[in-house]
Amino acid sequence: MPVVEFFVNVLSTPAILVGLVALLGLALQGKPVEDLIKGTLKTIVGFLVLSAGAGFLQTGSLWRDLQLCL
Repeated sequence: MPVVEFFVNVLSTPAILVGLVALLGLALQGKPVEDLIKGTLKTIVGFLVLSAGAGFLQTGSLWRDLQLCL
């Protein structure tokens, strides 16, 4: 069952799941392989950057930094 656990772990990572959806959409559009890889990686990286930015804002770090400047 390690194979099933691996797939469950991979699919429970939001960035990879969104990347797979992008891959499926690009494949259904009949895009070339280069575009499939490019689009999937851009989606995964973009989602990770967005998640990191949202996490930064949720911690209140930005508010603390603004208070230091004032």
